[in-house]
Amino acid sequence: MIAPAMQSAGSGESIIGRRAEREAFRAALDDGVGLVFVHGPAGVGKSTLVRALVDEAVTRGRRIHHLDARDFLPSPRTFL
Repeated sequence: MIAPAMQSAGSGESIIGRRAEREAFRAALDDGVGLVFVHGPAGVGKSTLVRALVDEAVTRGRRIHHLDARDFLPSPRTFL
């Protein structure tokens, strides 16, 4: 099954699939989560997804702080 394309409001990019990830992000925003960690192999669309998530958060009035975590250990403890 091919997932419908979703338009990222700010970037003009179409996102194919990623419905589950975007729904999980919306639920996290609703629950007051303040940190989201996105990871995966190169070329899978992380940057495009993050731009869409940023658009969603900004639309909901959230402040955004972008960290390039390649130099951090992938652990919540790193950010505490």
